[in-house]
Amino acid sequence: MFTQVRLKSNITATIRIAQKSDTKALIQCINDYISSPFIPVTKEEFQQKSLEEQEAWVEGLNTQANSLLLVAEVDGLIVGNIDLTAPNLQQLQHTATIGMGIRKAWQRKGLGKVLLKQAIHWATHKSSLEMLWLQVFSTNKGGIHLYQQMGFETVGQQPKFVKVAPNHYVDNIIMQKQL
Repeated sequence: MFTQVRLKSNITATIRIAQKSDTKALIQCINDYISSPFIPVTKEEFQQKSLEEQEAWVEGLNTQANSLLLVAEVDGLIVGNIDLTAPNLQQLQHTATIGMGIRKAWQRKGLGKVLLKQAIHWATHKSSLEMLWLQVFSTNKGGIHLYQQMGFETVGQQPKFVKVAPNHYVDNIIMQKQL
């Protein structure tokens, strides 16, 4: 899978399946966006994984049934990624959860929409998935709007699910899309 797309800023991005050789560059990309107020993993927690563990994650997503890891690249730099992760449980193999992140400098340029479209297209045409689902912080209004635009519906809300600071909580919104 390899697609070139034009972003809002008239820059061409390449969307493609991640390879094991992308792992170091992908780690750099994730380290850039992981400090976002909308990501439930801290930089310290992410960096606890070894390079070998990260390489296994990349390879695993692209070899496991109904799972996928795509990267967005501009001029050789990985600027974003999206993954679909299907559980390794027979009764849930028709579902996959979505995780996505974009480097800070590349946010609000249409890249999230492009990545989501590509992942949905793959899920619809190249897998046996019937449902995609995701979790999003209630404070991530831009993300919620994008997911709604792409046909996701809110199916649940967990009040005070994420503790972002002492005595400061954020609701977790669960959204899904039937394919």
